[in-house]
Amino acid sequence: MSHKVLMPIGDATEVMDTLYPFFRLPEDGFEVVVAGPEARKYHGVMHEVPPNDSIPWDITREQPAYHVQAKIAFRDVNPDEYVGLFLSGGRAPEYLRYDRDLLALTKHFFDAGKPVATVCHGVEIAAAAGCLTGRTLTTVAKCALDITSFGGHYVDQPVVVDGNLISGRTWHDNTPLFREFMKLLKQHVG
Repeated sequence: MSHKVLMPIGDATEVMDTLYPFFRLPEDGFEVVVAGPEARKYHGVMHEVPPNDSIPWDITREQPAYHVQAKIAFRDVNPDEYVGLFLSGGRAPEYLRYDRDLLALTKHFFDAGKPVATVCHGVEIAAAAGCLTGRTLTTVAKCALDITSFGGHYVDQPVVVDGNLISGRTWHDNTPLFREFMKLLKQHVG
């Protein structure tokens, strides 16, 4: 039986942030369990700064992308069954950070010292759960305030490891982010 990693999502989850871990983690024997406010299919989005627009964008443009199925609702997750947590980005964390069940789950992983990885806007969930005080991490630059406003220290680099917390800026940093996340997950399960 494989070890389970929890991945919370919601509508407007960024598909590169979400699908990469969905396929990468099982390559090393970890089962990804996608959870949402409800067990249903969610609308994914793609964020990018268009490379050749005649009028440049100062922020990412969003467009529809793949759908992702959540197998379980946050309220039904038993966190003791999971060895790690992956907080993906997109706009979903903007509203998921108000879900009390998800915040309690997130706090469990931090308090238990289990590996937690976050990318892009996923940091908003860890911040709302009160888990960033005294931690050093990275995220997309426009979310730096979500770290510093909650007692953390922001650095702009591809990946940061701070104890059981691994953070990356965007899906562009998936390779170094997952190199470190896989290391911690494997150490954790022994």
